[in-house]
Amino acid sequence: MNSVTFIGKVIRHAKLTSDQVKIVCSTSGESYDRNKEKIDGFPISMPNDQPCKINFYTSTCFEGCDIFDKRGRTYIVSDGTTAHSMLDVATTIRQIAGRIRDTQYKEITHIYSKSRYGRDVSYAQFKASTEQEMDKAERWLQ
Repeated sequence: MNSVTFIGKVIRHAKLTSDQVKIVCSTSGESYDRNKEKIDGFPISMPNDQPCKINFYTSTCFEGCDIFDKRGRTYIVSDGTTAHSMLDVATTIRQIAGRIRDTQYKEITHIYSKSRYGRDVSYAQFKASTEQEMDKAERWLQ
């Protein structure tokens, strides 16, 4: 999930505690204080810190981070009402998919909400569009 605000909402709604959750998000400059506030003072971890039962990684980890968690599952959450959490399927999903290096699970679950543009897309339509975009990216790379 690429939204620290959303992570904070999940933590509060599920009444999670800091020993249940690992949060990796930006720690640079002013972002650090704003992010700490959004997550109610929960600690901000580094990608290579010990995983917890529930781990949240923002775009800070989408590229170049190696995450090790043999029981880690990948869930990508896209909130259609916020532009910064929408994914470029040609590049971003591929980056996210490979972050957990040693997981025993190979599937990825993508949870998404309706776009802020009001387009109601079925799973079949979304899947076809995603595959088409990935195919275009593959051809471009070749």
